[in-house]
Amino acid sequence: MPRIAPPSGSPPPATAPHGDGRLELRPLADTVVDRYFTEFPEDLDRYGEVARPWAIHDTLYILQWALLDVAGLADVAHELNWLADVLAARDFPLEHLRRNAALCADVLAEHHAAAAAERLRAAAHGLRVRTDSP
Repeated sequence: MPRIAPPSGSPPPATAPHGDGRLELRPLADTVVDRYFTEFPEDLDRYGEVARPWAIHDTLYILQWALLDVAGLADVAHELNWLADVLAARDFPLEHLRRNAALCADVLAEHHAAAAAERLRAAAHGLRVRTDSP
């Protein structure tokens, strides 16, 4: 397997709108990623030292998209399908992405963001998995 570089470029989002304020995303992402790697420890072996940084990076975006969807500023289903296409091209198991999104929804619900959790659950359920070549 080719060496995978850690995330670079613009940093992922740190906060997202929630109610009358903003929600800090990193503690939520840490919780999601801990739960994810409990279920999929093989990804730690597969991706090595970049596994957690990439998981945090993508999870921060997923959380943000769900919260932005509630605010009318994004379409979480569209964004999640875009990410699925990117990850499919890299041979990432898309069922793992679907599960990560479901874990994000669980954590959002635990932090009083039920509307964002519902939208994310629907997006994860409807996640299209490409069967053709990218």
